[in-house]
Amino acid sequence: MVKLVYQVERPIASFETGSVLEVTAQYGDWHRYDVKLEPQGGTGSVELTWETLRERTSPVKVAEGS
Repeated sequence: MVKLVYQVERPIASFETGSVLEVTAQYGDWHRYDVKLEPQGGTGSVELTWETLRERTSPVKVAEGS
């Protein structure tokens, strides 16, 4: 399974610049937001549109998971 990972460039909710977040869910048209992100090994989450994700983060890596 591919994991999408992003680094925060502009603060988002409780996540400061430099935080590394992993996409843990992708939603369909029925949902207000497009993706849910959570910190690796941490707590909390944030839901964003793809547009906000592009504006406030940069891709770090695409990692293979189990």
